[in-house]
Amino acid sequence: MFLNDRHAVTTMLTTMRPTTPDDVRVVYARNTLAVTRLWVSTGCLTQLPGEPAVTVDGTPRELRFDESGDLLSPFAVS
Repeated sequence: MFLNDRHAVTTMLTTMRPTTPDDVRVVYARNTLAVTRLWVSTGCLTQLPGEPAVTVDGTPRELRFDESGDLLSPFAVS
């Protein structure tokens, strides 16, 4: 049991292998039944199919959490 999303994600990322940030594979899907957009970590980029099936926005982003430590959707407007 974790205190919040931030605690769960931090624990996951500090206890798993591989250990470099570029190798970590994290995927965030808003709706897995109707996948139209994904947020993926750098480690996933080589696994994505090529054009035209996938368009990659290469802008680096960090996971964001609210004051309570709950994960904010990467798709939410800042």
